[in-house]
Amino acid sequence: MVSELEALRLAGISVFAVAMSSRVDERLVLSISTLPQLISRNYFLSASVANLNSLSVPLATQVSRAVLSACFEKSNCKSAGTRAIK
Repeated sequence: MVSELEALRLAGISVFAVAMSSRVDERLVLSISTLPQLISRNYFLSASVANLNSLSVPLATQVSRAVLSACFEKSNCKSAGTRAIK
């Protein structure tokens, strides 16, 4: 049987996980994200809500990459001015 997370991955949907606690179980956060399950790529950890702002740029960058990748793979980008994020 295919897990719900695997079904999302097979559908081309990226799942990002963000945790805000110094006591969070990193393995649990990792298990919620889709592949490649790398810190600061698909899952993000912040020791506290106060430190959450430091994740905003890396998270936005990874989400943008996922959206652009899916867009270009399916050749259905609506904006001709869309540029790739490196």
